[in-house]
Amino acid sequence: ASLRIPIVFSPREVCEYMQRIEFIVNDYTRMHVDVRGRGCPLKLELTDSDMQNIDFGITRGNEPVSRQVRLVNRSPRPVTFQLSDEKELAEHAVSWTPAHPCTLRPRQTVEIELRFNPTYRIAPFR
Repeated sequence: ASLRIPIVFSPREVCEYMQRIEFIVNDYTRMHVDVRGRGCPLKLELTDSDMQNIDFGITRGNEPVSRQVRLVNRSPRPVTFQLSDEKELAEHAVSWTPAHPCTLRPRQTVEIELRFNPTYRIAPFR
């Protein structure tokens, strides 16, 4: 008979990992399994550094303005992310899509649409 034992690798740092695991079979036989892995950095970035500052220009109330930015996964592993806000952007009438979690494979890009839709006069902000 055989037994499957899942081993979950969750690196906490960007470095090489090596661990030897000892299994004792039937209270007598010792088996060693070497487990190796490498932590990799998360590199989710804008495709163009010019996208770091978005200017919505001047608009009147209830006239939405949209701008797009592209994100790229420059990590060697897939990255799952979700954009969130501490209400700072929402207070300035800015929202975005997609609003759900997204997973990008290495070198894959996704377009993020930023929408500015004020219903009243808002002072300029950054």
